Amino acid sequence: MKLTNIKKVLLAFLPPLVLVILSLSLSRLSVFSLKKITCQLDQYPCPLNYEPVLVNFYQRNIFTLKKQSVVNTVTAFDADLAEVEVVKKLPNQLLITLKKRQPLAQLVPFLNLDFIGLDSTASATISGEMTNQFFQLDQSGEIFMTNHQPISLFPLVAVPETFNFELKISPATQQISQVILSLREHYVSFNLLAWLNQSLAVIKTSLGSYAIINPSQSIKPQIASLQFILSGFKIGESLPKKIDLRFDKPVLTF
Repeated sequence: MKLTNIKKVLLAFLPPLVLVILSLSLSRLSVFSLKKITCQLDQYPCPLNYEPVLVNFYQRNIFTLKKQSVVNTVTAFDADLAEVEVVKKLPNQLLITLKKRQPLAQLVPFLNLDFIGLDSTASATISGEMTNQFFQLDQSGEIFMTNHQPISLFPLVAVPETFNFELKISPATQQISQVILSLREHYVSFNLLAWLNQSLAVIKTSLGSYAIINPSQSIKPQIASLQFILSGFKIGESLPKKIDLRFDKPVLTF
C-alpha cells in the first residue's frame, strides 16, 4: 500500500477516534456531573413525592445520561403523565417539564345498562346498576387509570360491563370523546351519557330531556341540532321528554 493511501485511511479514522477520546474524557470530568435538577409539573414545581425519582439522576454525567432513560423512569413512576420534556443544560443542569394527562370524563361500567324509551311513548329512563369501578378518558379517546379518587367534576359516562377497558384508544372511546367535546363546543350541559353501543347513545341533559344519538353517524350535526332545539324553548315552556336525533329530522316526544 502506498504511503498516500495509508495517510488517507488514517485521516478517515481520525475524527471518530478523536470523538471517542473526547467523549470518554468528558464523561470522567466531575464538572459535568448533574448538580441541579429542575422539575416542573403543569407549570408548578414538582411535588415532594417526585424526589425519590429525581435523586436517581443526581451526580449522573450529563453526556452519558440518555433523555429517553429519564422519560421512561418518570413515566414509570407516574402513569398520569401525558408529556415529559427533558432538556440538558451544560455543564451540570437537567430541566424536566411534566404535564399531567387531563381527564375528559369518567367511564363507569353498569350492570344491565339499558334505556327504556326508544318507542313512541313519553317514557324515558336510563336503568342499570353502577359498579364501583372508575376509568378515566382523555381527549384523544385513550383510557387510563389513576391513583386518585373519582372526581365529580368530570362528566359521567355509563357503559355496559362488557365494554373493552383496555388501556388504549379504540373506535368506541374515540366516539365517546367526540360526543363530549361536541357537547362542550355547543354548550349543552348534561348529567349523564349512557353509551349502549357504537350506534346508540343517550344523553341526559341538565334540563331534563333525553337526547338519543347515533355515534356511528356524524356527531357534530346531531349535537348542533340538540343545541338548537333546547335553546328554542323559553323559560316556563314544557321541554320534550325525548329528542331523537338519529333521523334526518329530529323526533320530539312530549
